Amino acid sequence: MASKYTDQNQVCTVCSKKGVDLHHFKTRNSGGSDDEANLLPVCRLHHSEIHMLGSKTFSDKYQQVRLWLRLNGWQYDCVAKKWFNARLSGIS
Repeated sequence: MASKYTDQNQVCTVCSKKGVDLHHFKTRNSGGSDDEANLLPVCRLHHSEIHMLGSKTFSDKYQQVRLWLRLNGWQYDCVAKKWFNARLSGIS
């Protein structure tokens, strides 16, 4: 049975491999939603890596992840040292 958090038609944001996991950039435990702008498409290898490194280090390492984040409404708060998405947070 396929998970709603996998998509065999999308490609990994990092390496372009087809068939991905949809990683909650803001975790569900932290209030992250299943909104498309919060589901980063990554292959299994890079999905494991984001969990090992953490979101900040992972996005620092891969320019294409930072681009995906910005295209999906995410901004980096240099003071708080974390990514946020005002649209997903309900902030106008």
